[in-house]
Amino acid sequence: MPNPLVSATATSPITEAYSWIAGQEFPASRPLIDVAQAVPGYAPASSLTNHLAEVIGQADLARYGPVLGVPELRQALARDISRAYAATVPDSHVAI
Repeated sequence: MPNPLVSATATSPITEAYSWIAGQEFPASRPLIDVAQAVPGYAPASSLTNHLAEVIGQADLARYGPVLGVPELRQALARDISRAYAATVPDSHVAI
């Protein structure tokens, strides 16, 4: 006999979401992208895993980065925000 406290718990929202697509067909030209669990259902690209295998042992990757974020990333985000909002956002105003 299951524990009544366990039996009384709500159904998983992931299970509920999957029920919405039960029996549906998704053509190859418009495949379903399953993000119900916030992870893809396939392995990462080999270019990514190969790169990770090369750099994973680097000691500097085990340390915290700059407090405000990597400068190149801050600059790129500042450019993107500036373009999106037709404004000037200096990277000195961006923290990641």
